[in-house]
Amino acid sequence: MICIKCGRNNTSVINSRQNKKTSTVWRRRKCKDCGQIYTTYEDVAIDQILVISDIDSLPFHHAKLLISIANCFEHIPVKRAENAEALAKTVEAKLLYAGNKTTPEAISVAVYASLKHFDRLASVQYAAKHSIYLKKHLRV
Repeated sequence: MICIKCGRNNTSVINSRQNKKTSTVWRRRKCKDCGQIYTTYEDVAIDQILVISDIDSLPFHHAKLLISIANCFEHIPVKRAENAEALAKTVEAKLLYAGNKTTPEAISVAVYASLKHFDRLASVQYAAKHSIYLKKHLRV
């Protein structure tokens, strides 16, 4: 990593911690040349996931996931954005753990499972909107 003070590429990690709730890693770094100490927050690059469908393959989009989750929280609009962002991060972590390729069905199942544990009504609303992908996973 390049030092933020001197611009040289001679830094080392002196402390590192994994965030318990998200896939973010906190790192304390020190430049070996100028001695500058600084902190970085590293998150996985979700855009490296490829969504493969019958028709084509597209890169994963955080915004699409966020909107589809936020639409399920119409019953509590006050915390809609906050809840959607937290759940989107959870789903993205599950998808990244599974590999760099996924399907629309796998995304829907991961979202539904996360919503089911978080807010039952939101999970029902999501299932109604995405039933085409969840038929095998819903107990009707």
